[in-house]
This record gives sequence, structure tokens and C-alpha cells, in this order.
Amino acid sequence: VTTTPQQQLFALNSRFMIARARALALRAAHGVPGKDVTHADIRTAFLIVLSREPSRQELDIADAFVNGREQESAGDALSHWEQFCQVLLSSNEAVYRP
Repeated sequence: VTTTPQQQLFALNSRFMIARARALALRAAHGVPGKDVTHADIRTAFLIVLSREPSRQELDIADAFVNGREQESAGDALSHWEQFCQVLLSSNEAVYRP
């Protein structure tokens, strides 16, 4: 939920947020670019962004997304791991922290 659609479009399309997603993906993968994403990496991303462990369901969904499909390499396109990190950063839970 956003005040205006432009807020979410910014989170999904801005160079700033894309750079933050790439940085989070690298940090959560312990600085090893292009490695297979593990449950530990997903947990690390959740801890960095949301300060909590993912539920079992969240972990399974994230794992299925980042590891369950063919990875496309189209130049500057984000990998599925980077896309996951971008969505995590733009989630309501991350944006509207108590």
C-alpha cells in the first residue's frame, strides 16, 4: 500500500533502488557474486532488512523464486536474487518500520 503509485514505481525502477538491491544481494551472499543462493543467504537478507528471521513459508517462497527458475543474463537485468532483494527492500514491512 502506498500513498501514490509513483512511490512503488520509484522503488521498482529507480537506479538508486536497483543499486541498493544489488548491494544487498552481494552483502547477504557474504560478498561472493554469482554463487548459489542458500537458505542462510535468504535469512541474512531478512535480518538485514527486516531485523527478523523469515517464516518457513517465506523461506520456501523465496527459495523457490531465487533458485527454482532459469536465470536470465540480459546485460544489466537483475538476477532473481537481486530482484528478491529489491522486493524485500520495497516491502511495506521495510518501508513502514515502527
